[in-house]
Amino acid sequence: MNRGIDLSTSETGYDPQQAVNYVLAIGIDEYAYWDKLQNAVKDASDFVGVLTQQYQFESDNVIRLFNQDATEDRIRDAIRDLKRRITPH
Repeated sequence: MNRGIDLSTSETGYDPQQAVNYVLAIGIDEYAYWDKLQNAVKDASDFVGVLTQQYQFESDNVIRLFNQDATEDRIRDAIRDLKRRITPH
């Protein structure tokens, strides 16, 4: 049963097997004015591990910003970098 949804890729030319996946992982445990968190960095790191080990995410396409590296400027720079690297299907 199709329920009116066509999942074919013939019109778009999109092939999930050829897709390039990207991830920006941000985890902050250490804040200047808030209580320290215990698992934000670990959770973000574990999430990246799942994506790279079980799904089609290449390590070269992962941006990790943890704790002091996760500044506003670096987050904005990472988003700009992804914008430049990402291409249409």
